[in-house]
Amino acid sequence: MAVAQIIDGKVVAETTPTNTGANRVGTDSLGKDAFMQLLVAQMQNQDPLEPASDTEFISQLAQFSSLEQMENLNTAMANQNAFGLVGKNVIINPGASEGKAKDSVAGYVQYVEIKDGKAYLAVDDNTYSIDDLYTVLDDRYLEGILKSES
Repeated sequence: MAVAQIIDGKVVAETTPTNTGANRVGTDSLGKDAFMQLLVAQMQNQDPLEPASDTEFISQLAQFSSLEQMENLNTAMANQNAFGLVGKNVIINPGASEGKAKDSVAGYVQYVEIKDGKAYLAVDDNTYSIDDLYTVLDDRYLEGILKSES
């Protein structure tokens, strides 16, 4: 649906809202919400004299279901990877995933917490998003660095 801005009785600009949700950093692919919006738009704008067949919509719904399952699998794999970091020495750049990088934090992952389906790593009694993970360090590597510094 096009939105026109009218000032003093004149159309100033015409825009089409494409995403009314929160901004996403670093994504250039369609998610399940966009897929459903496209499907609904297709249904609303089809030619009434030549409507799309039921099999086309069933096929698209099957694709949507597959997309949703792949997203669920991706989330589960990311969370599983987070659990494997417990006891590992990591460097985290808080806010990096949102484009608001702060000073790096280094330490051992004490535990992993899942909030709203997203993994958070506890380092020095603070939790950080797994998306802000910068690197994982091997203990033997750190021992070598500490020995060379002393």
